[in-house]
Amino acid sequence: MTKWKHGENPYGKSIGAVFDLGMNQRLHGRIVLDREDLMYASTTKIFDNKPFDIPQGSSVHGVSEKGKVSLLSCYGGSFGHLASPDGVQQEPVWSGASSSCDLRSEYALFGNEYLRRNDPVIGGIRFSFEDFHSLLDNLLSRDSFGCIIDPDPRILEAIEKHKPHGAPGGLREYDKPWILYFNGRYEVLPTTQTVLGSISVLRTLHVTMSGGANASDAPYVNISFDDQRVTLDGAIESMHDVRQFFSWMSGYAPKWMDVRVLAGKRPPARGHHLVTDEGQAVEELDVFTSYFGGTTGGVHQAGKMLISPVRQPSHFMEVMKNWLERNSERTRPNRMFFASTRGMFTTVLDDRMCAAANVFEQLPVGDRPNKQTKMLDAALRRYQKVIRPRLRLPRMEQVIRSAISCRQHITHGRSTAKKTPDVDFADLRAVDFLTEALRFVYGVSELLDCGWDMEHWLQRPLKRGHPFGCFLETYEEALSAVMPEG
Repeated sequence: MTKWKHGENPYGKSIGAVFDLGMNQRLHGRIVLDREDLMYASTTKIFDNKPFDIPQGSSVHGVSEKGKVSLLSCYGGSFGHLASPDGVQQEPVWSGASSSCDLRSEYALFGNEYLRRNDPVIGGIRFSFEDFHSLLDNLLSRDSFGCIIDPDPRILEAIEKHKPHGAPGGLREYDKPWILYFNGRYEVLPTTQTVLGSISVLRTLHVTMSGGANASDAPYVNISFDDQRVTLDGAIESMHDVRQFFSWMSGYAPKWMDVRVLAGKRPPARGHHLVTDEGQAVEELDVFTSYFGGTTGGVHQAGKMLISPVRQPSHFMEVMKNWLERNSERTRPNRMFFASTRGMFTTVLDDRMCAAANVFEQLPVGDRPNKQTKMLDAALRRYQKVIRPRLRLPRMEQVIRSAISCRQHITHGRSTAKKTPDVDFADLRAVDFLTEALRFVYGVSELLDCGWDMEHWLQRPLKRGHPFGCFLETYEEALSAVMPEG
């Protein structure tokens, strides 16, 4: 059970805590969670009336206002001139009467149990995304809530008869009461077995009585590792993999939120709950981690998703299953592709172009004729074998050749333009167009190999909101401007 109330901002204020270092030494501190820091999940200001030493890379445990707290892989609590990974000197300050330091940690966990980073005890992880309803193409939660404006008297009688003890009553006092109801569908997307484990998208129901009855749902992704147990890093890595797939579907990298893990030493007899060796249930632990997945947010618009999760739930989960399986042998090129997705770190256009081309050199041998296959041949093969049978774009082979030549020009300071149409590689619009062409070839071909029904997507309106759709709808105009025939 999370230690934060629904809607409470965990980053809003500091959290008081007491840490036990052993040898009868206890330290007091205030924990500040930092979501935007790329290296740390939290910074803890620690005070004591005598010098103390917390070795770099160690973990500390204590009790906080939000339950037991585990700060994992800490830096900045040692005397001497030791630097943290970002090169910043962090050392305690001794004033003669008290000492203090800013202790930073890569993970901060809160719950009823302590956790160590390398213990393989994690049986499941759940997390959400900012604006998750939009990602699910379910802005109004229309599949879970409803309203009866003019209820039948028999419905009112049933409510009065079966309402929980202590629930407000008196519906008959109103001339025309409205009844808001939840249909009981907690499963948003069906549970699917994947290489990571069992993945589903569920919802939590929240009801408030302030200013009248109001109900809302909070969807989240749930990954159950089934009979296996993983470390905290393994669970977070699985979360990143699922997040990558959602970014391919939406065209931008969503921020994660409300991350929790379930820790247990053996699998349960039935259901998804985990138990200890003594058979007692283990509560969820809130997890805060460094945000090494990009810093900029994206504004999601309806119509962006390549597959609508609520309209095509089985298709969405099947493609996810296949993508995760292929990702196990395409981790490096997929991450390279993902790193340039909107919502990730802002990069120089030239770097983005090189990354878009380099992914074709990182493909497994199965996607290339042989190990010596160059990126141009790999890119052409992906377009000709996978995309062109379903979607033929004018002069696309020439565009691919020019794009690879652009990469060579940027990397080596020379051009192979004599083998390609005349393109001005100093023109930023040309570089951007060629970059998007390579990203389109890689991204679309991968999804098609995962079973994506592109024909269905091509018939949908509002495709421009996704980079793939924008590329298609502006392709011929940009092609004429960047690579005029003749």
